[in-house]
Amino acid sequence: MSVAKAIRETARAARTAHPARGPRPGGAVPARPRAAATASAAPPRSGIRTSRHRAGDVPRVPRPLLTPDRVRELPIDPRVAFVLSRVDGQSTIETLIDVTGFEAGELLSILARLVRLGAVAM
Repeated sequence: MSVAKAIRETARAARTAHPARGPRPGGAVPARPRAAATASAAPPRSGIRTSRHRAGDVPRVPRPLLTPDRVRELPIDPRVAFVLSRVDGQSTIETLIDVTGFEAGELLSILARLVRLGAVAM
């Protein structure tokens, strides 16, 4: 058997195998399970609402208020400084979640802190 044929057969077997039950009849690829939302999951209590919480809301766009010299004087840790460095006045909260890699609740908490410090306006 040639190397190319072995690779094709291995790829085909990987596409048709189910991780828990082995190969599926007909070669169908199983659907990826979605994370189930719990009924007790409440929106974060940061005082900042995103468009995900209410249908029809305009996406919130945080904008910086301080000059770089004033930012250096703020009592913030590196995570907060990283988020502040991504606030450009054009990116929505959803975009910031994607760009920073933080979870929504954590990012909203950081933004709320920046609002309290007067570094960001919503």
